[in-house]
Amino acid sequence: MSVSSYAGTRVTEAGWKPPRVPLHRAQNDPQWFYANFVAKRLPCILFDDTLADGAAEVGDKRPRQDATCEWFEQIRKTCGNLQVLRESPAANERTLQLEQRSDTDERFGLGRKVASRISLNDFLDIMEGRLNAHSELTRSNIYMTTQYEDEEEDDDDDIDDEACLMRNPFMPPLLAIQDKLPARPPIIGKLVPWSINLWCGYAPMSSRPSSSGLHHDAHDNLFILLHGKKTFALLSPERVLEVLMYGSVEHVMPNGRIVYKSASHIQVRQDGMDRKTELRLLLQHWQSQLDVLCDSNDADAIQKIEDALDETLDQLASLDQGLGDESQHSGDGESSVTSPRRPEKAESPHPDSFARENFEELLKRSPGVHWGQAELQAKRNEILYLPAGWMHEVSSSGGLHLAVNYWFHPPVFGAPFDRPYGDSNVSFEMILPESMRQ
Repeated sequence: MSVSSYAGTRVTEAGWKPPRVPLHRAQNDPQWFYANFVAKRLPCILFDDTLADGAAEVGDKRPRQDATCEWFEQIRKTCGNLQVLRESPAANERTLQLEQRSDTDERFGLGRKVASRISLNDFLDIMEGRLNAHSELTRSNIYMTTQYEDEEEDDDDDIDDEACLMRNPFMPPLLAIQDKLPARPPIIGKLVPWSINLWCGYAPMSSRPSSSGLHHDAHDNLFILLHGKKTFALLSPERVLEVLMYGSVEHVMPNGRIVYKSASHIQVRQDGMDRKTELRLLLQHWQSQLDVLCDSNDADAIQKIEDALDETLDQLASLDQGLGDESQHSGDGESSVTSPRRPEKAESPHPDSFARENFEELLKRSPGVHWGQAELQAKRNEILYLPAGWMHEVSSSGGLHLAVNYWFHPPVFGAPFDRPYGDSNVSFEMILPESMRQ
C-alpha cells in the first residue's frame, strides 16, 4: 500500500497561487529564501521587481542597483539571445535529440526522443520560421528537451575511483558554453546541481497551448523563462496518490521525493542517493581520511579508519551480491549518478513519473481536488522555484518559448541551510567537478 510522509507545504484550496518574491530579496539573503521556501517545500515565483507591474506579495522594492543579479543577467544574455547560441561552434558540433508529436493536439513530455540529425542552428532556423531543410519537422511538432551526453557503456561496477563517479551537471548544448553560465545560482544556497538544461519549442498563436503532460520531477527545479509564456498547473506531492500514474508509487518522502516500487528494493535517501552510490562515495571518504593520517603516528585513529573502510567494502560486496546488476536502480525512476548521461531503459515507454491522465481529465474525475496555478511571462523576467515531487502540467503559448532550468538534489526535510543534506559523511558535492564545489 502506498504511503505518504510528506511534511512540506500542501495546497489546501482550488486555484491557489504561489507567492511572488522579489529576486533581489532572495539574492541578498539566500538563508531567508531557504528558510521560507526551500525548507518549507513551498513553490514561488521570483520576479524582477524593477518592473512596473511586478507587485510583490513577499518582500519590497529596491532601486535597480540593489536588484541586479549578475548570475541572472548572465543567463539572459547568453541563452536568451539566440545569436549567442548560434555563434558557438561547440554547441553546433553535435546533433540534437528532439521530442516529436504527430499533431498540435498531442502532448509533449513522454520521453519520445527522436534522433533528428540536425544541428542547433538548423533547429533554431525551424523555430524562427526560416528556411527549413528538414520538411518532416515543423516548429509546432518538435521540442528540444533534455540532451543526454554520449558516453560509452561502463559495466565495471568495481571501479570506485572518483573519476568514475564525477560528472558535469551542464547538459548539451549548454555544456559548450558553460564558462559563460553560473553553475550554482547563489539564491539556492548549498543545494547541489544535478542537471542544467536548455528547453525550446514553439506554440502557434492560433492553436491551443502545447502541453507537457501531468508529471513530477525528482529534483528541486529553478525554471528560468527567457521567451514566451508558460502556465503551470500544480498539485502538492501527497496528491500523487490520487493521480493515475504510469508508475506504482511506494512512498512519498518528507521532502516530497516520490519513490516507485522496483524489483531491486534498494534504499534511497531523501536527496535521491541510492545505497550503492552512498557506499562508493563513503569508500572515497574513508580513503581520503586514511591518506591524511598515513604520515602520522596516531595508530588508533588509523586503525579506526581502516576498520570503517573494511566495513564499507563488506557492505558494498554484500549489496552487489544481493542485487546484482539492479543495484544502480534508485526506485524513483532514476539512477542517482548516471541518469543525466544514460537513463535507465524501462519496459514501459512512459516514465513512472508521468500521469496516465492530463490535468483536465483529473479535475473531471476528481472535481474536489485542491490545485494551484503559476503563470510565468518572459517579459516580466520571472523564475519559478518548484520543489521536488510537486505534480505539474506545463502549458506553453505565445509563439517561441525558451527556458533554462536547474535541477538540484532536494534537501533533507528539516535540514539547516549550511547542511541541506544532513550530517552524512557523503553528499553529491563529492561528484561535482572541483571548480563547482563549495
